[in-house]
Amino acid sequence: RLDEVTVSPAKAWTRAKMARSSLSFRIDGVIYADPTAAQLQSLGQHAGDIILLSPATSKCDRWGKRHGGKPIIFPYHADHLYNGCRALVAMELSDPVHGEARKHTPLFRDANSNAFCNHFIRRLLYHMLLHPSVAKHCPYGPTKYSFHSFRRYFASCLGEAGCSKETIQSLCRWLSDEAVEIYNVMRIPEHIA
Repeated sequence: RLDEVTVSPAKAWTRAKMARSSLSFRIDGVIYADPTAAQLQSLGQHAGDIILLSPATSKCDRWGKRHGGKPIIFPYHADHLYNGCRALVAMELSDPVHGEARKHTPLFRDANSNAFCNHFIRRLLYHMLLHPSVAKHCPYGPTKYSFHSFRRYFASCLGEAGCSKETIQSLCRWLSDEAVEIYNVMRIPEHIA
């Protein structure tokens, strides 16, 4: 969710949002909360290397009791053009934060070390959707899509793949049956597909 990694102009970043300490790194079978540069550079050289991201609290799970124990897993893939694991390693290497400071540093931050504002990230998404390689997949134009649109689309894809309601709710981090309702509304009828 956008709210878990950004701030609004009127609010300051708090530890309820994701911080650098939300990341942990499994490198050669060992979990590190604060890896060295050498350890980060070796990530991907061993089978099963991954980054784990502990989700922040959210409006539907304010105390992290439902989703807090379910990390988001970023596997390392050297051959994927866009790989979250590689991007997070690059971020850590170019903007290192160590020790106790990891708890007090936003997961994603600007050149002034502040969490990104949500309106800046929304504008960034808008301009990304204008790129010709992306625009061809967005037939309604960039103003019709938001970060929530992608969660809805992900829920629809999971439903099309035969995932259970519970799996969709867990992966999309929904507590209600909304994920299944969205899937049923957006699903293409079989006789048309």
